[in-house]
Amino acid sequence: MYANFDPNNIVTLQNELDPTKETFLKDHAMNGIPILPGVVGIYGFKKAALRVAEKISAPDTEYRVACMEDINFLIPMKFYRDKKKTVTWKAQGISSAGHTVISVSLESDLMFVNRPPEHVVHFTAAVRLTADKAAAAAAKEPVEWLRKESVNTETIYKLYFHGPTFQVLDSVQRSGATVVGRAAKNLEPLVLDGGEQSVIPMLIELCFQTAGVYQAGNSGILALPRSIQTLSVYDEDPKDLKDLYAEVKYSNPDDIHAGYDARVLDKTGNVILEIRGYATAPLPFPVEEKLLEPMKILADSNNRETGSNIAAKSS
Repeated sequence: MYANFDPNNIVTLQNELDPTKETFLKDHAMNGIPILPGVVGIYGFKKAALRVAEKISAPDTEYRVACMEDINFLIPMKFYRDKKKTVTWKAQGISSAGHTVISVSLESDLMFVNRPPEHVVHFTAAVRLTADKAAAAAAKEPVEWLRKESVNTETIYKLYFHGPTFQVLDSVQRSGATVVGRAAKNLEPLVLDGGEQSVIPMLIELCFQTAGVYQAGNSGILALPRSIQTLSVYDEDPKDLKDLYAEVKYSNPDDIHAGYDARVLDKTGNVILEIRGYATAPLPFPVEEKLLEPMKILADSNNRETGSNIAAKSS
């Protein structure tokens, strides 16, 4: 990945991605077409925003990301015929109520044989920066994981299209007003450009997939990410990747279409990251009923069908 600067404090980060070589693309393909994972786009937003901060900040000021806001997944970035593609992240500093906020976008050129390229904006967001040294930790609240009926990993990935890299769920179960997804035991950081690694994209994916399984069980709909109101990361480098959980609930229990709130916690209740207002966009094709049936144990009581509790027991 390389960066360009211009006089208007705009940073452009570019990277050529090869779907035949990048595991995170090979394992994130639908109908044989690799799709750039939304969590990779989000990670690029962070890097681009911090590059802007380096340029505009005083020499003795060091910024970190306080949160991301208004994340919008507009158009999926697809790698047709397994061809390489140049991905561009653009970032520019803006002012918002006295805070340092970076406007970011992820873009590419869609190439055609008989006409000029079409420039496409895939994702956008605002990254709020702070010079505070550490994130304010959310209140501890240990997760209750019970030996009870759950949807297991084998069942989940018959429904989902994700390959091994993105099979981040071990199992999912209902827990009162929430649904809890337990992270896979072999969860590993995502390897990105130049061998750089971060587990945060995988933990965001853990929230996405837990919400997706919940939505499938509740409504019979399989969906992709559409938007996030806010994303806050409290621990950028959690040391123990065992016994991690995603808790998901509706943002507005009176309107199940309003989106989800989610957070990732460790076994002692430390909150690693938190998502507010996660909304999805349904896929344009139906899902086989036999794949949806096991998910119905996660449904709210008013949506649950009698006799649908056939998911495998968790280990």
